[in-house]
Amino acid sequence: MRFHLVYSGSLRGSGNSRKPEEVCRIRRELSGQIKHLWQTHNALKVLAREGARKTGTAMVVAPQGIIPAPREMALNGHSLYEDLCYEIAIGEKRYLPLVRESLSLSCELKVLFLRQADPGALISQGGDIDNRIKLLLDALRMPDKDEQDRYPPEEDMLYCLMESDHLVSRLDVDTDRLLFPKTEKPDEVHLVIGVRLNVLQVAPHNMCLL
Repeated sequence: MRFHLVYSGSLRGSGNSRKPEEVCRIRRELSGQIKHLWQTHNALKVLAREGARKTGTAMVVAPQGIIPAPREMALNGHSLYEDLCYEIAIGEKRYLPLVRESLSLSCELKVLFLRQADPGALISQGGDIDNRIKLLLDALRMPDKDEQDRYPPEEDMLYCLMESDHLVSRLDVDTDRLLFPKTEKPDEVHLVIGVRLNVLQVAPHNMCLL
């Protein structure tokens, strides 16, 4: 499964210190795109409905021959399936990552990095490319508790690309010049983030992502 995320705005280099306030801001901006993906992509509609792993066995007879979604099946009040698309709580906030270990997924990222500098000029006023990409990766994952406690999002729930940046199996970055009229913000960028999901272990709950 492939898709693209887009980000336009400030992206400063993290340098030797993290900038959790900027990470939180970018994460919130990308959340709406990822939420829309869950709501509109056919594969993710199937995953949201059937992304569960069987934990028990039983004969289930549905009324009118309609078979309920796996996560709705139960016997004597006990679920026969483990929900693998569960929301993850950090403090009082909730997060829904797509790329996660419970779904046996990793991802490859290909970033078109447009900024106000010549192609190949990896060091610029906006910050070192490596540091700016690290900040972007932080924004694509769920926060840790310390980061959230310092800069909690306004929303009760955010959609994230991944549970951890350790789930990125490949990262390619192409740089080029941003052709918008030059502004007084040298750290302004336009990013097109190509995402490819990789299924590490094929199972009934993730076959829809192949």
